[in-house]
Amino acid sequence: LLPYDSFSLRLGIEDIPTLHEALDRVTVAEHAKLRIAGARYVDAFNWADEHGGKAYEWVRYSLCLRAGLACEHLRPG
Repeated sequence: LLPYDSFSLRLGIEDIPTLHEALDRVTVAEHAKLRIAGARYVDAFNWADEHGGKAYEWVRYSLCLRAGLACEHLRPG
């Protein structure tokens, strides 16, 4: 549901031993770009409703879609 590739590094379990090298390869400009893109979805990871969190709504929407239902009434944002 979220475009993780626009705001995160996608690494596999095989990359764990060299994680420090993968992180070192990220330039300052790339890091800034990921942070800016991620800021758009920050509420999707926040469970605190009183602080604008939408994580609960995203989970409900995701589960509804997995059940094969029409879920537009639950779509976050």
